[in-house]
Amino acid sequence: MVDGTGYEIATYNNDGKLDLQPNTDYHLKVEAQGNITKVYLNNKLVIDTKDQTYKEGYFGLNVWNTTAFFNDVKVKLKHKDE
Repeated sequence: MVDGTGYEIATYNNDGKLDLQPNTDYHLKVEAQGNITKVYLNNKLVIDTKDQTYKEGYFGLNVWNTTAFFNDVKVKLKHKDE
């Protein structure tokens, strides 16, 4: 969020073919460093983007128009020189 307004950096829907099933576990990994964001779904790179909006800050998980459960959430901080 910037000044209370959400901003969409990137989306992934597999060209309209993304078919996430209820009661199914998925592995989601997000790497963010500086202006680069990479997102993996079940170990497949699905988003690789650069964006100047968020170069630092906090992270959060959010969903729209649905319910989702996030388990085993881990945060690993990297030093700028890694």
